[in-house]
Amino acid sequence: MIINLLYLIIGFVLLIGGANYLIKSSVAVASKFGIPHMVVGLTIVAFGTSAPELFVSLIAAIKGHPEIAVGNVVGSNIANILLIVGIVSVIVNIPIVNKSILLDWTIMMIVSIIFYLFALINKINRAGGLLLFFTLILYLSYLFSPKRKEHFEEEIPEPIKASIFLSIFIIILSIISLAFGSSLLVDNTAIIARKIGISERIIAITIIAVGTSLPELVTSLVAAMKKNMDISIGNIIGSNIFNIAGILGLTSIIKPIPISYTTSNFDVYWVLGSAIFLLLICIPLGKGKITFLEGLIALILYSIYIMLLLIMK
Repeated sequence: MIINLLYLIIGFVLLIGGANYLIKSSVAVASKFGIPHMVVGLTIVAFGTSAPELFVSLIAAIKGHPEIAVGNVVGSNIANILLIVGIVSVIVNIPIVNKSILLDWTIMMIVSIIFYLFALINKINRAGGLLLFFTLILYLSYLFSPKRKEHFEEEIPEPIKASIFLSIFIIILSIISLAFGSSLLVDNTAIIARKIGISERIIAITIIAVGTSLPELVTSLVAAMKKNMDISIGNIIGSNIFNIAGILGLTSIIKPIPISYTTSNFDVYWVLGSAIFLLLICIPLGKGKITFLEGLIALILYSIYIMLLLIMK
């Protein structure tokens, strides 16, 4: 038990260090190429911090643990909005400085609805996986299109004096640090949880999901503290899009994923509801901010979700 606790501490250190350097290097790369912070948050940072979810879900599906594969993504998406946005906005208000967040939210909602439709038939088959993954490719293509760039002309930062190669190298090391730190955290948390008798489904949706969402928490919090707000909220939306379209899409292409009755009739509605809640607290777009009170409401809603989850076990 003591060695597991030690590994947990090491995992936290890797997460915090990785998130800090990922933010710095991502902003440096963005400034070099004239890429707006919001796009960086929605791609490099969001996908990098989702690496733990990808690894966990792929391995879980291949080894025949579909509840972990799906529960990890479902739990992470709910935690990203209700827990992470809640914690960050309670500590520091999050200004909504970009109206284009509506488009990114819409994509997140579309992939969430696609997931909901497949949940109704209790399975994501290979065709469904291809549909989700193709949606992600289209979204990424639009993010880097000249038309998309026009929306951010006022946000393109001045180039930062830093070596582009060194920045990219640090980004790679940071993502590895985030993934490895999350792996240590999740593995040892799961070991401790099993020793005290927690079911596999509860572990997947709570401990593993929250554990793999810690990079998003640390990255968003560091970004907010550094006033890179577009990376903070963009990281959450981008991670949720990648979790469903990228992770479940890719995983179900490799091996179709069955979806449990409980997920289809309970968890999926929390995924949709939390997405709608995020839009509501972001209004008015471009001029609003997510306040302490809204963050507190988010945390209360997450607490209710966890309580209901434990009651229904």
